[in-house]
Amino acid sequence: MVHTQKTQRADTPMLWKRMEMSWVGVVGMLCFFLAYGPHLMGAYVWDDVYLVQYHPALRSAEGWRVLWMTDLWGGATGRSSQLYHPLPMWSFWLEARWWGLEVHKARLINGLLHGGGGVLLWGLLRRWLGWRLLAWLGAFLFWLHPLMTETVMWLTGRHDGLAVFLAMLALWLWPIDGRLRWRTLFSAVLASLCCAGALLCKEPYLVLPLLLALLPWCLSHSMRRVRWSLVLSILPMFAVFVVFVMRRSLGISSESAQSDAPIMEHLQHFFSIGLRYAVQLFSWQGAPTIAPYTPMPAWLWVSGAAVVGCVMVWVVWRWRRSHRQIERLLVKGGVGKEGEGSEDVGVLGEAELDARAWGVILWGLVAYGLCWVPHLLSMPMIGLWGNRYAYFPWVLLVIVAMGWAVVMREAVSVAMRRVVGGMAVLLLIWGGLATAKEAGHWKDNWTLYRADVMRDPSNGRAMYHFAHAVRMRGGCQQAAGLFLRAAHLDPTYLRSWQNAAGCLLEIKRYREALEPARQAVKRAPSVARMRYNLALALFFTKQHSEALTEVTEALALSPDYAPAQRLFFALQTLPTSRPSSALSRPSSALSHPSSALSRPSSALSRPSSPSHP
Repeated sequence: MVHTQKTQRADTPMLWKRMEMSWVGVVGMLCFFLAYGPHLMGAYVWDDVYLVQYHPALRSAEGWRVLWMTDLWGGATGRSSQLYHPLPMWSFWLEARWWGLEVHKARLINGLLHGGGGVLLWGLLRRWLGWRLLAWLGAFLFWLHPLMTETVMWLTGRHDGLAVFLAMLALWLWPIDGRLRWRTLFSAVLASLCCAGALLCKEPYLVLPLLLALLPWCLSHSMRRVRWSLVLSILPMFAVFVVFVMRRSLGISSESAQSDAPIMEHLQHFFSIGLRYAVQLFSWQGAPTIAPYTPMPAWLWVSGAAVVGCVMVWVVWRWRRSHRQIERLLVKGGVGKEGEGSEDVGVLGEAELDARAWGVILWGLVAYGLCWVPHLLSMPMIGLWGNRYAYFPWVLLVIVAMGWAVVMREAVSVAMRRVVGGMAVLLLIWGGLATAKEAGHWKDNWTLYRADVMRDPSNGRAMYHFAHAVRMRGGCQQAAGLFLRAAHLDPTYLRSWQNAAGCLLEIKRYREALEPARQAVKRAPSVARMRYNLALALFFTKQHSEALTEVTEALALSPDYAPAQRLFFALQTLPTSRPSSALSRPSSALSHPSSALSRPSSALSRPSSPSHP
């Protein structure tokens, strides 16, 4: 009986070790339901309206062909783009076929991907660093960061959620140690397929083969293993090449006008993006969904670049030093005296842990920099920051932070570790509450953009989107002033002027519509709708000759534009001195210029076509 009890006690840790990953998954889903569960119900928001709710291919039995044979926006709206994301869109098609495409169900799938990404992160930290507590902490940091909310709650955020899950799976499968065997080759092939899948989710993940190639160089101690791993790196590169061949065969361009920018401009964008997101992530806060992109001033990004350069030099030095220490210990262990064996083994184990931790830090920092390189060709052209862009970089920064915790273990006392552990628990609780608050903003467009305006009332882009949500909810009477406010906050944003003019025309405030209509024409003189809005405002303010000039220009730009044709013929029938009684009042066709009231264009509320080459 005593022997049986001892055996059961001995088997308990082994059972926990075998089931620990399952428990991590259970805890991850518990975190998801606590933070996001109360807010899963809601409306389609932002680009979800075009890419999910009204996507014609998602409800068609043969729609999967459209998703795989056309670009992202070409299949949804008919307007071509450089975005090719068939894998996440295919997952939406499968949902529609199996259990119906609804917001709360789609968000649940996003949550499963988010939880699975945390499980894989836990596994990587457990394998690379060997500390169970740090692996759990890293998973919690990933699950409960407020900035991750957009990827989970926004249905279109699945493009990043699925890509990061596949990227983490590729890192999990990629061989680092051991001999080159058939099993090693099979794992490399699977990891390469994951790289191709991540690229089929979103373009910035084309850097994954480079991250895999660097992994053995940073984490392995054997140069022989590094040499054969370099040969294996051809496999993920080939997989990425095949995806680009697919894109080219479908006529989807991978070019970007931003690639012709000078090197100093690229450096400015690189450090502006990397430093801004690093500060934002470590500040443990959410951020506006709509935030205009502005690069850092020269003195700031140059200073940041200098600091980053010094840190990288120091990390490389410590990494090389730790490897040299291992080599000395191995030589000493081979020729040392018999009595020194056990002590040398212990010292060697500590040295290997230090070397692995410094390698993890080095790899994480380099990977963090590489993951921003594709955004240099897109973000300056989009003109918007994106919370979803921080999803994978946060994984890399968590890895760096956990590696740093390992190398600092000897410098921190036991009492200090307890204090840091308590602070980490409080941070996670606060992060969970902040994440739940962020998730509550995704109820509908009105709550989402209202939160952005509350964060920054001077954000003209966010004010425009909020004004559009107000118009959809309460009409132009409530939204006209908000559109004008948005136009004055950001005078360069064409749609604010366009919708301000359109709303004012709809509610018959014609004289007030003149200025925004003129501003819209000034910014887009070759767009017929802008000319028509101005002509309509001039017509109802009895400036008929000017109105005729503008509507003539509109018809020259777009001869088939029916509203402009009606206005042109109405002006042709007017006497030169005064309008006839039939036209002294606005007719229904003229007083409600529905064509002038544009919804938030997909090209402006999402990355434009050259955003992700």
